[in-house]
Amino acid sequence: MQLVYQVGELDIDLDNLKYEGVDPDMAAHRFIVELEESSEGFVASIYVAPVRRHRVIALKHEIDESKIAGGGEIFLDRENRLVLADFSGDYGAVPNYAAKAFGHIIEDILEKRGVKITDVLADMYEEKLNEKWLNLDQI
Repeated sequence: MQLVYQVGELDIDLDNLKYEGVDPDMAAHRFIVELEESSEGFVASIYVAPVRRHRVIALKHEIDESKIAGGGEIFLDRENRLVLADFSGDYGAVPNYAAKAFGHIIEDILEKRGVKITDVLADMYEEKLNEKWLNLDQI
């Protein structure tokens, strides 16, 4: 069994992607991750949007909430590092390894749009880990 990472949708407002504060919850963009079982294992899809609530992303894309495996915030920090951090109050957190994998995929997309990124950081609040990830430890 394998875990495949992919983008569901990136609705990123490049003018508001930069965040230099200390509280990730104040960043402009949120993300959620949908986790679905496939014949080869699992597919994890990330959805990003400039919204205040993670639930808004799920509603917009009509994602079954039972398939949502966490969320958080995404932003560029003052050193132009792409940061995926924190957790969703509605859906919990994704593990740092998954956030980092998504970060590298998004980094490639943003760099093609002319965004200079120096690194990818994952700083998820894993104490709030969505329980769906517990079943994937063997992958």
